[in-house]
Amino acid sequence: MIGSRLKDKRVLIVLDGVKEKTQLEQLVGNPNWFGSGSKIIITTRNRDVLRQPNYKDKMVEYSVEFLDTKSAMTLFCKHAFGCGFPSKNFEDFSKEIVERVEGHPQALIQIGSSLYDKGIEIWKEELKSLEEDYNNRIFKTLKISFDDLGKTSQEVFLDLACFFNEKTKEKVIEILKSFDYRPHSEIQLLQDRCLIEVRSDNTILMPKCIQTMGQQIEREADKRSRIWLPKDAQDVFDEPHRVKDIKGVVLKLEEKQDEIELEGKVFEDMRSLKILEIGNVEVSGDFTHLSKQLRLLNWHSYPSQCLPLSFESRYLFQLLLPLSQTRQLWNGQKGFEKLKVINVSGSKNLRETPNFTKVPNLESLDLSNCTRLWKIDSSISRLNRLTLLDITCCINLKNLPFSRSSKSLITINYVGSGLEEKGELECPCVSLTFRKLISLFMAPILSSLPMIQSYRHRELVRKSVECYISVHAFKGGGRTYSHLPMPCVPARIRPSLPISIPPAAVTPTHNHRRPPLPHLPSCRHNDSNTQLLSSVSLSISTPSAAHVSTIAIVVV
Repeated sequence: MIGSRLKDKRVLIVLDGVKEKTQLEQLVGNPNWFGSGSKIIITTRNRDVLRQPNYKDKMVEYSVEFLDTKSAMTLFCKHAFGCGFPSKNFEDFSKEIVERVEGHPQALIQIGSSLYDKGIEIWKEELKSLEEDYNNRIFKTLKISFDDLGKTSQEVFLDLACFFNEKTKEKVIEILKSFDYRPHSEIQLLQDRCLIEVRSDNTILMPKCIQTMGQQIEREADKRSRIWLPKDAQDVFDEPHRVKDIKGVVLKLEEKQDEIELEGKVFEDMRSLKILEIGNVEVSGDFTHLSKQLRLLNWHSYPSQCLPLSFESRYLFQLLLPLSQTRQLWNGQKGFEKLKVINVSGSKNLRETPNFTKVPNLESLDLSNCTRLWKIDSSISRLNRLTLLDITCCINLKNLPFSRSSKSLITINYVGSGLEEKGELECPCVSLTFRKLISLFMAPILSSLPMIQSYRHRELVRKSVECYISVHAFKGGGRTYSHLPMPCVPARIRPSLPISIPPAAVTPTHNHRRPPLPHLPSCRHNDSNTQLLSSVSLSISTPSAAHVSTIAIVVV
């Protein structure tokens, strides 16, 4: 009907507050319904409604941003004073109000209108009650977008508002995935609803006023499920019946505060806890239980010598206990089938690693600066997904129990470890690339080198790699190490180098504390490897620095 009546007419149509695609389809479903030069202006809180195939090449989208300080002041003054600048004696009040409202147009209009032609005493009272006024005037306006979300999307929104604002998209996706959500779809939906944005550095940003609205929704809930403020933690944790519904606790303070002290036993009743992040919070008393629903455990300076004996979780994917008092993470075999990351760096009392048999998906193990660590359990050699091992400054660690089945390892960091002086590292891992060998700086002896399988990172390879490689490393079929420049090889052994290594690539060194390489077998020539391998240098000397909202206009 609309199309038949308006087909040959040039029209201007304004559709305000469109929520669903069906509304557009029914009202302006096809550009052929209207005469040439027609314009359709659409305002919406849901960017997804603008994805209409019939208008794909005819629609121009404008995002309504929060106002900058200058524009916000102009808008506020227009409604508070009837002009674009503040009246005398009201400049400071105006600046403070504009600063607190943070560029939200509706708030600026409402507050400015309420103060029009009012005396200075009323302005002072307004400033004192601005936070409450914000909640009363603006909260309901902003909450409309929240109420339009489905239940799952509301949960995701609250997690972002309370815990993960300004976190990287990758981290948020991994956490949401562990909750069995569809993270990519949920993040896109929140972007479409103009509740968040993903910045150029791939961090997720929720505007402050939107975040404040979300946090207020959580704090006013009948049953609290998220704790992120120290004051709330003290109030809620002092009443045991209130903790059973808590799903997330994130208390990461910049400095240790004496007034924030928690009893370890409070965690016994948190059966639904999925996220626990603690930093600079004093936890006292017995600590014997952790929820088996935990996905993320991040506890800076964890106070106990080991994890609770009963703790075992098939959901946990990150275990981060830097600077802990742990002597051993757990005894025997514990089932953490989804655990990908373990970080116990700086745990000075850690003696040995646990058995990793039931941790099959571990990808990263950070043991750096565990100065008393002397043993890594042999089960590490059966971790087929382990790609990163950091044993930097593990001065008492003398060997690594890898086997020929250790095929996934890409990076090993061990500067300053006990391996430097006495150890020998066999490196059979076929995925270990020369680009990653930068992390093998100061290696004592590599008794074998990996096969080079990928050249996709050639452009990234720019730094020299200094590592000690034994003669046996060059043995074995299928390896290609042609055109390896050796800037640190002493001049006296250059005659024994294989002919595939051009003399021009070799420069002398003046440090002969390492024994010379007696002979390097001939290497197969392969021009495709030259660019990659030109960044690798072999050293038999010891480097001296050892510690070193949305509007769219459619033009028809």
